[in-house]
Amino acid sequence: MTTISGAKQTPMMQQFNRIKERYSDSILFYRMGDFYEMFGDDAVIAAKVLQIQLTSRNKNKENAIPMCGVPHHAYEQYLNKLTAAGYKVAICEQTEDPSQAEGIVKRDVVRVVTPGTVTASDLLEANTNNFICSLFYHQKQKKIGIAFCDLTTGEFDLDEIELIPGVRNLIDLLLIYQPREILLPKISDTDLKTQSEQKFQNELLSIFQSLADKPYIEYIAAFQYQTKQCNRNLCEHFKVANLAGFGLDEIKIGISAAGALLTYLKETQKDTLAHLNRIKRIQKDDKMFLDEATIRNLEIFQNSMGLSPNNATLFGLLNSTKTAMGGRKLRRWLSSPLIDIKAIRYRIAIVDSLVQQTSKISDVRYILSKIGDLERLISRITMPNANITDLVRLRDSIDAMRDLKKKFDELNGKEIQSIVSSFDDLSDIYELLFSYILEAPKNKITEGGFIDNGV
Repeated sequence: MTTISGAKQTPMMQQFNRIKERYSDSILFYRMGDFYEMFGDDAVIAAKVLQIQLTSRNKNKENAIPMCGVPHHAYEQYLNKLTAAGYKVAICEQTEDPSQAEGIVKRDVVRVVTPGTVTASDLLEANTNNFICSLFYHQKQKKIGIAFCDLTTGEFDLDEIELIPGVRNLIDLLLIYQPREILLPKISDTDLKTQSEQKFQNELLSIFQSLADKPYIEYIAAFQYQTKQCNRNLCEHFKVANLAGFGLDEIKIGISAAGALLTYLKETQKDTLAHLNRIKRIQKDDKMFLDEATIRNLEIFQNSMGLSPNNATLFGLLNSTKTAMGGRKLRRWLSSPLIDIKAIRYRIAIVDSLVQQTSKISDVRYILSKIGDLERLISRITMPNANITDLVRLRDSIDAMRDLKKKFDELNGKEIQSIVSSFDDLSDIYELLFSYILEAPKNKITEGGFIDNGV
């Protein structure tokens, strides 16, 4: 996807080219008034994927430029189709008021969307995470650092894996997390380690191709994986002096993978990503990670036909959860069951207590059904692409949580009450949203019409 060439370019096309050079691997959504326009190769690709009309700029002249466009108020549905087809999209906005501009309106990219950084709810499966993965191979130590992040829920996991005798553990983790996108270091032709690294990277690519849902592969500069800088970036982001408190100080190769991933996410989202406020090591002594053969043979997530319809898999049979968060939690529990006897007994005691209070639990389940996907709502709200609908859903969900707290207080069982005692129904946040936002506000933040009178 190249810039637009021509003997004589308008100031607007010169600006487009300057921006496009910085995002040459992305389809550029270039804001012009009420539309996002695409030019050149971008337009040809987008018109085919989106099934929209391909036209041209200066179509009666020799240097006609292919172009197409989508309305800015409905751009997300088009953006989603492109990312679902495996393309990166750079969203270029007008950064000044056109009526106040002297000459051409200033524009810049405000966000880059990739298959692993999608946040639109209609592209996300409710019961499944949308992970992006980062891998870093350390040739001398024969280890690979690995990190996973779900931008939509704030989960951030990392570890490092021994590559002797093979890559079985890596494959198992990829099958458990099922990342939509994988980051790899770009190998320099002048690097003396190129041949061995390239050989290993080719092995990785063959592994990725064997996965049922083939991930999008993104190559980033190798210096992004420098351990000291990655450690510093993670400490700055999580506001700590070191990573020992997270139990991560000894897994330096894993830190390299995680630091590079964090940098990539901040660069593409143009945001501080404040909702990424926790990070943890993947492998813990209290859980068993099931390998690919076990997951397949037990038909936990897919049956022998490779399908995952309701009740045809263990997950489908057990999944009676009322929220998307519960569905994702159950999926994690099934892929990494407990092996610590105290934790198992604690969980069984809670389940046993709930089973004996069926009438009360039916009320709890009804209230849970009214609670939205809080993890993804909060993540979207903290990012620049938030909208009023997210805030309204958060307000309504917290309203239901206040009823949930009352029902929880009625439940019996010391194990249950040990959880309930620390439950925060977020009433203070509900009062804030209730008093500031209209009951039926307009959906677009930029259009106004959502703040209550007198605020």
